[in-house]
Formats: sequence, C-alpha cells, structure tokens
Amino acid sequence: MPWWDDDDRLLDEFRKALQTSESVPPLVAAQARGAFTWRTVDEELATLSHDSRHDELEPTGVRSAEVEPRTLTFEVDGSLLELGVSAGGVLGQVVPPAPGTVELRSPDGHTATAAMDDAGTFLLRPVPTGLVRLHVRADHLRLTTEWFRLTPDR
Repeated sequence: MPWWDDDDRLLDEFRKALQTSESVPPLVAAQARGAFTWRTVDEELATLSHDSRHDELEPTGVRSAEVEPRTLTFEVDGSLLELGVSAGGVLGQVVPPAPGTVELRSPDGHTATAAMDDAGTFLLRPVPTGLVRLHVRADHLRLTTEWFRLTPDR
C-alpha cells in the first residue's frame, strides 16, 4: 500500500511540510505583488477634473445662507462621473448613462455599494469620512477614481 493511501502517513507528511516552512524569497514576494496589481488592468483611472471646494472663495463680508453640496467631477476617455456630496449621502451620475454598480472603498476596508439605474444615477449612504475611491462597473465602462478626501461637513 503506497504512503498516500494511508491517511495517518499523509497527515504526518503535511505536518512535516508545515513545520519546515521557510520564508518566501523576496523575489517571489515582489513578483506576487506585481501580479496582484494586474487584477484591475482593464479599469480606467478617472482623474478629478473639478472640485467645488476649490471654487468656494467668497468675497469678504458675504455670508452664505446655506451650505451647497460639494460637487466633484471625474473624467476618463470621454466618460464623466459626477458627484454631489452632502450630509445626506453621495449622489452621483455616470455620463453616458448605463445601469451598473458603484462601490465606494476606503483604505481601511470599509465599502458601500449602490446600484446605478438606467440614467446612470446612484445614491451612497452614509457618507464615510477620510480617503475614499469609487469603482464603477457598467456595460460600457469600468473605472476607478483616484483617491479623494471626504470630510464630516461634506
């Protein structure tokens, strides 16, 4: 009877293999990290083309009666991702429109997902704070935004 037909002997071999494991060579670890980055190679990186926070310079002595939602626009290859950020959530639209999904991710692993309707609109709630990025998946489009910061006020 060969040793691989004997469960006890097979388990002993597994124990020995696990006990004598060595660290992963640096070259192998680097190659694994490089291969991992290719998992999203077909996604386009959308860059921030507009942030209303940079347009908020008001003349001295002028008060605003209410706080307008923050607006952001990301662009990539003729497609737009427009966002309105307020305390109520992140309201967005993809142009040209298409149904799909949007996922908001933060570096600590927090995610929020929303469906896009036929008009390409979606609503993400609640609004997280800190660095975030969006991943959009639609029939005609796969994009990831660059990282951007959301603050408690918007």
